[in-house]
Amino acid sequence: MAETTEKKEEEAVPCVKDYDFAAKVLNAPGVVLVEFFAEWCGNCRHVAPLLEQIARENPGRLQVVRVNVEKEPGLTQEYGISTLPSVLYFRGGAVADRKIGQYTKREILAKLAFLG
Repeated sequence: MAETTEKKEEEAVPCVKDYDFAAKVLNAPGVVLVEFFAEWCGNCRHVAPLLEQIARENPGRLQVVRVNVEKEPGLTQEYGISTLPSVLYFRGGAVADRKIGQYTKREILAKLAFLG
């Protein structure tokens, strides 16, 4: 059962790597929400279910992916991530906005409405 739940979570919010970041984020259509996280980060663990919920409730409207800062230091440095969690909103291959620290579902949905 735990394996099934884990697979569902991975499908809802997959982790991207340096090698597939361009394909899954920069070249993706629409808005892509990218959360930079670490497994040891308590706030990151707190918001993970929220991201999964948003991803499941908004298929086609946006994509949600995660980047593990410890496994992808190049991406972490490239995007200037120094606080966790950090959320970057990409549109058209560029960062359209960012949110540092904890956030609410309402904040994310408002930003998505703004970014279109």
